[in-house]
Order: sequence, then structure tokens, then C-alpha cells
Amino acid sequence: MSATPTRRRRVPGAPPRARETTGLRRLLLRWPSSSAASRIVAANSIMLVGIVLLLCTALYLVLSGINDKHTEERLADSARSVASGPTLARYVIAPALAESAHAASAAGPAEPLPAFVHGSNENAAVAERVDFQRQAYGFDAVAVVPASYLERGRGLGGTSGRPAGAEETPVTSVSSEASATALTAALARLGPERLSGTEAAVRFLDEPVDLLVATAPITSEEGEFLGTVAVGMSPVTVRSEFAPQLAAIVGFGVLTIVLGVLANWVTSRGLRRATGDYGTQEIGSVLEYYSSVLRAVSEGLVLVDRGRGIVFHNHEAAELLGLPPRTGAEAVALEDLDLDVSLEQLLSEGRYARDEIHYTTRRVLVVNQQPTSADSGTWVTTMRDHTELQGLIGELVSVRSFSDSLRAQTHEYANRLHMIVSLMETGQFEEAVSFATREVAQAERPADNLLDGFDHPVLSALLLTKLAQAGESGIELDLDTDDLTGPITADDRDLVTVVGNLVDNAFDAVSADAVPAERKRVRVRFAGRGSSGLVIEVSDDGPGIAEDALERVFDRGWSTKHDGVAASTAEGREVSTSPRGVGLSIVVQAVRRMHGAIDVQGSGEELMEDAEAADLPAPLRGAMFTVWVPGASPPQEAEPEAAEAEAAGPAGAAEASGSAGVGSEAAGPGGPREADRPGPEQSF
Repeated sequence: MSATPTRRRRVPGAPPRARETTGLRRLLLRWPSSSAASRIVAANSIMLVGIVLLLCTALYLVLSGINDKHTEERLADSARSVASGPTLARYVIAPALAESAHAASAAGPAEPLPAFVHGSNENAAVAERVDFQRQAYGFDAVAVVPASYLERGRGLGGTSGRPAGAEETPVTSVSSEASATALTAALARLGPERLSGTEAAVRFLDEPVDLLVATAPITSEEGEFLGTVAVGMSPVTVRSEFAPQLAAIVGFGVLTIVLGVLANWVTSRGLRRATGDYGTQEIGSVLEYYSSVLRAVSEGLVLVDRGRGIVFHNHEAAELLGLPPRTGAEAVALEDLDLDVSLEQLLSEGRYARDEIHYTTRRVLVVNQQPTSADSGTWVTTMRDHTELQGLIGELVSVRSFSDSLRAQTHEYANRLHMIVSLMETGQFEEAVSFATREVAQAERPADNLLDGFDHPVLSALLLTKLAQAGESGIELDLDTDDLTGPITADDRDLVTVVGNLVDNAFDAVSADAVPAERKRVRVRFAGRGSSGLVIEVSDDGPGIAEDALERVFDRGWSTKHDGVAASTAEGREVSTSPRGVGLSIVVQAVRRMHGAIDVQGSGEELMEDAEAADLPAPLRGAMFTVWVPGASPPQEAEPEAAEAEAAGPAGAAEASGSAGVGSEAAGPGGPREADRPGPEQSF
């Protein structure tokens, strides 16, 4: 009974299962889809093996050439040393000279040299020297061949004149790798003509000899060629001498490959951690997805490396922070950017931030920050533009102030209408008309006074409502516009935000329970002219602001009224979750937009003596805020005192407009100081 094949069901949505392959086909199919790390490691490994093989081959060729040259020099030196040595000089050269002299004086054939006659003592001495030379230096063959033997080998007959029975024979010493007969026969084929040169020669003798041979001639003092010395080595011996160097080359190559593969393996682990074992197409897709997400995000995104600066930012962050265009992977140093001190500290010190408010030159930013990992030096910072919302908050505060003022006016005029109706019902028509006339005249008088000081209907309407609100609350509001000349050119919304918030804060300060009724006074002063700008001073007779709190008075969330207006004191604190502490930060932003300056004086009591010396009205005891707003366009030729006023800020502007009173002193001797962060004085 045959087994029924099992059919595998495909899971819906799963990719189709690839067909199984084996061998080279599997490798070729998997290679394109392997991870980027694996492909890089494989390519590096192949390149490493190729480089090592190339280097080892080059090293082998160089060293083998050096070894061959060294071997040839050894053979030639050994052949020369034997040919010119004392043994052959005694047993070959000297007897040859004596034999030549004897042959010249006597007739008859020359006798063979004893050194080349087998069995003689001279032959034994030469054979011993030859055998020593071979064994001492590791040669495969050493031979001393007489000239007569070479002549016979060439078929020249008995040219030496010696009898046939007294033939000279070579003296040889060979190892198992060489043949004496083959060696002497090969030398004989070369002949005396090729072996009788003055210098040693090295040549390779093919089969059947198969030796690398160096030959040196044996000559007498008269230059007669007596024979040759041959020293040879087989290729096997030459290779065996090179074997240690070859082993070192192979070992070097293997060690380099092993270390290279190990380094590639370590690198691959890091690459796999960094790339997630993705392939090149997957990495490209992921980068494209991330790029699309970054382009779609409406918030600014910044990656901050605490050691390098901003290493990445998207387009929205560049718009919000004024960052330069990205150029590759180069980081942007924080000190090179024109950032507010508080925002620069947040980015550089690396701390958690949740919906913190920070300022730039023209924007209000809500910033969040957290690290990329628990122990990372890189932090992710997101930010969104809060400027419009802050503007709406300022307008809401102004509208609320208008609403309170209108409600107070409505209540006041309702009482007066009831009075007029009651007088008419009782028949006292003349008294009703007189009362109504006085009320109309009283209501129109402040507006006339204000409009005589400056032509700014929006501020006039705001101050009219503040007058009504002050009257409803029992607060004395003093408006001073005597030193104001020329039109006001600043933005209406920003002016309403600044004046409305500062006056509301002054009202709250004198509404505290600790302030007696006779001190519920607020003073608003306008001074300046078109060339020097506008100076706005708002002071009150409340508890003031403590000296040690002046540095934080403009921080968002800092207020003296967290426990209520009635319980406010000079000691304030910062509460990030409280609805208080927003007004002054909005004022700072409005002043920034107008490129102006703001200064705060904690208490007016220290200005009492200066006011008395200048015969000026006594300043109020509470806090004084001074705002300077530049004019629309400075004149071409300004008077010296006007130019000094523009350089000095609020104080100088007040003096140039004819006021040398308490308002100018509030800003200090030189006007508002330059500052990088919200503090007691701000210039923008």
C-alpha cells in the first residue's frame, strides 16, 4: 500500500513558498536576495583572498628569484674555489708544468697526470677534496674533468700525445640525485672550447643530467687549459632549500586570510545590528519611507548629539530655528546658531522636556525632548510653532479685559440710567437733564485728553475701558501723555497686548489685601517721538517684586498670584501647571516682534531721592515696567540728543522727549541692557 502524499495548504496572505534548489543554483539564487551585511562581508572576503593570493604570488616570485640567484652564485664560487684551490694546484697544475717541461726536452708521448689516473695517491687526494666539497656544501655533484677526456668525448682522438693505455679519467663525487656518467658525458659534449673560458659559467643541463651546473676552468700559469671543475645541484635540492621561505609565505597568506575573515565576521555583526539584516532593496525602501515620513511631519524634528551638535533636522525645524541647509552628514554646532539661551541650554545639556515653551526671535515654540535610548548621547527634539496660539491668547486676554471693562461700564451706566428715570418719574426734569449732561461731559473728557496726546484710536479705546474698569474696582488710574509727540507707528495688536497685560498686572498688584485703599494707584505714562520711538511706563503702588526674583519675572509660569490676587506678595514662584505666569511671557514675545526692549524695576522706593532732587512727582512704591518701541524710520539728520536717546533705549527716549523724571530712571542709566534670555531687562 503506497503512502498518500501530504498536500500542504497555503496560508492566506502568506508569500508563496519558493521551490527547493540545491548546489550552485541555490547559491546563485540566494545571492541577490541576501542581506546587505552578508553581501558586503562576502565581497570583502573574496577581495581579501584575491589580494592575499596576489601578494603571495608576487612574494614567491621575488624570493624564488633571489634564491635562484643565490644558488647560482654559490655554485660558481664553489667551482672557482676548487679550480684555484691548493689541492688541484699541487696535484694537477704543478705536475702539468713539470710534464710540459719534460715533454719539451725529451721525445716521446707525454705521461698522463697521476691525479686523473685511477688508483694513484694523487687521484685519491683529489677525490677526497671533491667529496668534501660536495658534502660540506650540500651539492649533488662535484667533478674534476681533464682536458684529454673532454677531447675524447668530442671525438678528437689522442691529441694529448699520451698512449691509449694511460687514459685520464674524471674525478667525481655525486649524490643519489645525480649520475656521474651522465654529468661527465654532458660536459664532454660541451667540449673544451665552451669550458675553457676565463670565468666561471652557470648553465642548466637537461635530461638525462637534469642539473644546474657551474663550471670553472683549470689553467696552468702559462694559460694552458688542463680541465674543468663542475659543481651541480638538482632542481629538487634547489626547491628543498627554498622550502622554508615558501612555508613562511604560505603561512603568512593563511594567517592574513584567517585574520581578515575574522575581522569581516566581527564587522558583519555590527552591520547586521545597524541594518537589521536587511537587503539593499529593503534598506532603500526603509530610507524612502523614513524620508517620506519626515517630509510629512508638520513638526520640527532635530537630532542632537551632545558632543557634536545638531546632526539631523527636517525642513520644518530649519524654518523654526533658522538652521542652515544640510550639507551631507556634517553636524551644526549649537554655538553657531542664534538661539535663545534657554533653548540652547535645553539642547546642549540633554534633559527630558515635555511641552516646554521656548522663544526664538520671532516664534514661540513648544518643545519636547527625550533620548534615543537609555544610555545614549543623542536626543530627539520635536518642536511646533506656538506663535499664533500665543497671539490668540494675547488677544483673548485683551478681549477679556474689554469684556470686564464693558461689564463695569454697563453696571455703572445702568445705575445712572435708573437715577435719571427716578428723577423724571418724580417730576424733577431739570435735575435729570443736569445729571445726564454732567455724565456725558465726564465720559467725554478722558477721551478728549487722550486723543490730544496722540492719535491712536485703538489705544484710546483700550485705556477708556481700563479707566472704567479701574473706577469699578476703586483703583486710581493716572494717564500721562504730556511727553508724547508724533504718531505711534507700532503694530496695534502688539501694543494692545503689551499695554493691556501690563495694566492688568498692575491692577492685580494693587488689588491685594495687603495694599491699603489709599495706595490703590496705577500710573501709565507715554513718552517719545517718531525719531526716538515710543516709551511706555506702567507702575503701581503695590507690594512690588523682590530683588532676587527679577531674573525670573519673565519666565513662563512665574507669578506672584499663584495663591490668588488677594494673597499676592512680592515673593513669586514658578508653577508650570498653573494658568498664571503667562501674561509677561506674551508681553516679551510682542516686544520681540516690535524689535523693542523691556525693563522692570522691582520697587520705586529707591527712586524717591532722585525724584525729590529733580523736583519731580514721587514715584509709586510698587513695580515699574518700561517698554521701548523703535520708531518707524529714523530721520536722516537727527539731533544729538535724539541720537543718544535712540542708543539709550527707554530712558534716553524719555529724556529726548523732554522728560527727566522717574520714568527715565526706571530703565537705569543706559536704558535696557542687552540680554540673551528673559530677565529683568530685555532688548530685541
